[in-house]
Amino acid sequence: MRSLNPDQLRTFIEVVERGSFTAAGRELHLTQPAISLQVRELEAYCRVRLIDRCGRRPVPTEAGRVLLVHARRILKANEEALSALRSHGGASGSRVRVGMTMTTLTYLARDVVRRLKRDHPEIDMPITLSSSPGLIEGIRSSNLDIAIVTWPGDEPDIDAEVIYSDTVMGIVPDGGFVPQPVRATAALLSSMPFIVQNVGDVQTVLAQEWFRASGQAPNA
Repeated sequence: MRSLNPDQLRTFIEVVERGSFTAAGRELHLTQPAISLQVRELEAYCRVRLIDRCGRRPVPTEAGRVLLVHARRILKANEEALSALRSHGGASGSRVRVGMTMTTLTYLARDVVRRLKRDHPEIDMPITLSSSPGLIEGIRSSNLDIAIVTWPGDEPDIDAEVIYSDTVMGIVPDGGFVPQPVRATAALLSSMPFIVQNVGDVQTVLAQEWFRASGQAPNA
């Protein structure tokens, strides 16, 4: 006889705690139909209805409340068993040194980092925040194992893969500085104060090269 499925138990707990199949799906990175299927399969295995779906929010039945107590204990025991085994080799001691810019962490990687640390606590993952050139040097000097950078495109000794592309955006103050609509040209933008985030930063270098190609210089 097969045992209770830990993944189904975790799904059941998320649905009850979040009061929504959709919210549970977002937390577990599954579609709402996949969440519903796991709950139905769990109910079929237990041969009892666990979730009351009649109201606006799914709530546990009496049987569901009983299972909820045991489900939490099962998942806790499962994690404790895995934690105990990590000290005996295998994945224990895994370390990945990751580098990224503050912008990457803030807008792209924060949730991913949180999920990795939650789902793989056995991995030691120190994060270095620096400019893209500094991170590339970290890779080159073997001080970093992997880095997410704004790619300058002229580093033949570095193995790189494009994982995200975006356009460069010019941001100017509101209030008549630029007539609307207008095409942003180097000549127009060179007449305005130009804020430089980091000297040597890849985006700064790209912007300076864009000005220079038009015979202009930013008022930095």
